[in-house]
Amino acid sequence: MIIDNSRISNLIITPNLCNVWHLANDTLTLQTTKRQKTMTKTFSPKSPVFIYPFQNQISDSKSEEIISKCRQFLDQWKSHGSDLLSDVWIEENQFLIVAVDTTLSEPSGCSKDKLYHFAESLKDLSDIQFGDIHKFWVKKEHKILNLTKKELKENLENKSLSFDNQLFPLWVSDYGQYTNLWAAPLLSFKAILKLEEKKSIFQG
Repeated sequence: MIIDNSRISNLIITPNLCNVWHLANDTLTLQTTKRQKTMTKTFSPKSPVFIYPFQNQISDSKSEEIISKCRQFLDQWKSHGSDLLSDVWIEENQFLIVAVDTTLSEPSGCSKDKLYHFAESLKDLSDIQFGDIHKFWVKKEHKILNLTKKELKENLENKSLSFDNQLFPLWVSDYGQYTNLWAAPLLSFKAILKLEEKKSIFQG
């Protein structure tokens, strides 16, 4: 079931506020800017979040097509017979994101499998390819790079990237993590980039 579905007609995309971190003189400051996305509700911090990266950035029209198909799926998505209150949006024309409000019911293992298989079906239905969830997705100007850990370090060393560039951490699993870490600067993940014990995060 889509949350507040009546508030959206044919994918109305409205500007929403988001947090953007800015690095200057080794000091992080939080700025509020506007971005385009399609959300109908603010979720609780523990609400599950599922993120699927596209191999390449897609067009606005393709985003609308995919959102429409996702809403059709989510409108009948259930867990053990109970409706799952959920919403879907696309960030940067690159990341398909589904969040679930668990106040009514939580997604079961079977319902998560159904979501995964539906996402896989989009490759044929919408002629898109998903990217590697184990890579680092970093914004450079208007393009999003997907890099291995080695490639990321090399880009930082040769100054192709800086710690001011935004990282989209695909490993976030709930809305609280998404809100705090999504599109944060690489400096915020410095420990993860250096500690080998953290690599299991990227191995699924």
